[in-house]
Amino acid sequence: MVYTNYRVMDAQGHDRGSGKRCHIPYSQNRLLVDFMTFHFRLMRRSFYEQVSGIDSSFTYAIDYDLCLKLSEVTGIYHLPQALYFYRTHAHSISTQCRNEQTACARRAVENALIRRGMSEQYTLEVYPPNRFCLQTKLQTP
Repeated sequence: MVYTNYRVMDAQGHDRGSGKRCHIPYSQNRLLVDFMTFHFRLMRRSFYEQVSGIDSSFTYAIDYDLCLKLSEVTGIYHLPQALYFYRTHAHSISTQCRNEQTACARRAVENALIRRGMSEQYTLEVYPPNRFCLQTKLQTP
């Protein structure tokens, strides 16, 4: 899979610079807490099919769930070139449905922890408004 950088555009169409996710270095484990493989991405159809494609039960985090699954079966490459604009405005799903989006993203990460065999070792903590952090579970003797 390949993903690119993006530029942020405000509601009036003004370029506000590169997106904050462009500056997060990719790693498979960091993807569990930072969704740096943002919108524009290309992937091989065979890998898309291998992970069963889009799961529509992740209403507000479909792409995050897909990227987590893809990161488990193929390499991911960051093309550090802005190839699209991401428009921010008061009526976007990210603004209007933030709590629902965070809940869907949480479920996607928790499923990824299970698939990766990491759920016995780590728990996911979510800090407002939507910062994710993996915590090591205390091991009982």
